[in-house]
Amino acid sequence: MREYLKSISPVSRAADLKKPTLILHPAKDSRVPVAQAQELVQALRANKAPVWYIEFGDANHDNFPTTAANGDFTLESWILFFQQFVLNDAPQAPAAR
Repeated sequence: MREYLKSISPVSRAADLKKPTLILHPAKDSRVPVAQAQELVQALRANKAPVWYIEFGDANHDNFPTTAANGDFTLESWILFFQQFVLNDAPQAPAAR
């Protein structure tokens, strides 16, 4: 089972990942340790993939994103990420004649 889980782990497939990636992770997560998120970030950066990493120091797996301010920050991060990496990649409308 462990070998199977390793085979589907994002870290083990980071060399295949080229697309921009946004990772939001609670620092006090006991189910998915923050070290795993940090390891993925390092692997993506080593692969020259654009990566945004935001770690919420006061959050855990059960209460993420913890506060309204963190929720607002998360939403704003998603918006900025999509503006930069998704909308900028969208085909441009033809110029008006």
